[in-house]
This record gives sequence, C-alpha cells and structure tokens, in this order.
Amino acid sequence: MPREPLPNVGDGDRLTDTERQWLQDGLARWRSLPPDRQARVLEHLNRFRQMPSEERARLIDRLQNFEGLPPEQRAALREGFRRFQQLPPEERAAWRERFRDLPPEERAAWRERLRNLSPEERAAWRERLRNLPPEERAAWRERFRDRSSKRQALPAPMERSDQDEAP
Repeated sequence: MPREPLPNVGDGDRLTDTERQWLQDGLARWRSLPPDRQARVLEHLNRFRQMPSEERARLIDRLQNFEGLPPEQRAALREGFRRFQQLPPEERAAWRERFRDLPPEERAAWRERLRNLSPEERAAWRERLRNLPPEERAAWRERFRDRSSKRQALPAPMERSDQDEAP
C-alpha cells in the first residue's frame, strides 16, 4: 500500500490530528527498523540530498509511478531487482554496461516490452533463462553482447528466431 505523502504543515502552525498521526506513524516505522537498516536509509537519504535537482525529480517521478502500479507488478519488479542484486558484481556490471551501450531508442523499446509483459509471460521468460544449461546461457549472453555492440535490434523477449536456441 503506498504511503500517504507528507502533509503540508504550513509555516509552523499547530499540527492537525491527521498530520500528527502521519508523523507518529512514520516515527513508529523508523523506530521499528533495525539499526543497520536505519543506517542504510540514512545513507540513501544523504545520497538523495546530494543529487542534482533534476535527478531527484526523475527519481521521485519513478517512485510515484512504481507506487501507482498494481501490487502484483510491484512484487514482480521487487523480485526481479532482488534476483539482479544476487548476481555476482561483475555480471551485474556487464548487464548494466550492455544496456547502457544500447541506443536510447532500443533501451526505451526494451523497457516498454518488459513493462508490458504479463506476470505469466514474465515468469515464462524468467523460467526459460533459468533452465538453460550454463553453456547455452553463456552463448545467449554472448549473442546479446554481440547484438548490443553492433547496435542491432534485439528480438522481443518471448520470440525466437531460427538461429536462436535460447530465448
């Protein structure tokens, strides 16, 4: 459930009951966090404060878009992020680099394709990749890398061409 936005407390006037309750709930959530989680939150807050204003605005917009998604989509995105975080650091860096190397229109097309997958399609895609033997998975990644470096269009996630044995 999305959290309510911070109420406008004006210029120091007394808090309304709603504002007071909002602050009390937030403080209770904060106090319930373990110290290591509080430290991470503060670290993220400090990084956020140091971002250029346009980057902060973009991040806020993304977070608001995320909160507007249906719960099952948010859960799928969280799970994808969790799995990505579990990859070895060098593999995460390689994926980021390959994605960054795509032309902006291809990056946008991939984002749109992935955004429009149903939960069932997303699960099928994930399962196909997960079930590949390591050598086939490596070959698929190499084809992805080759296509990215040549700036060729990539197939839609659930399509297979005759030359592709993997998704």
